[in-house]
Amino acid sequence: DRVIQVYGGAVHMDFDESFMSKHGHGIYTELDVSALPELYLMYYAQNNASESGKVHSTIRERWLRGDGDVASLMKEVAQLADE
Repeated sequence: DRVIQVYGGAVHMDFDESFMSKHGHGIYTELDVSALPELYLMYYAQNNASESGKVHSTIRERWLRGDGDVASLMKEVAQLADE
């Protein structure tokens, strides 16, 4: 969420493990919105609105613990982004 707020547009976010270990953040590349095809939008609706950090923080913890479900989903999302 904060990356998009900072860049103010469409951004490809590459969370390469070795880069993140060295730099503490991903590789962010601004995208020309006019050149983009139809995009996939990941959206999770729930009855109780909450700060996105509450949802994302558990994902990060699960990722850091090596949770296979999270790793698999993130690989799938990365492949969609690269397409």
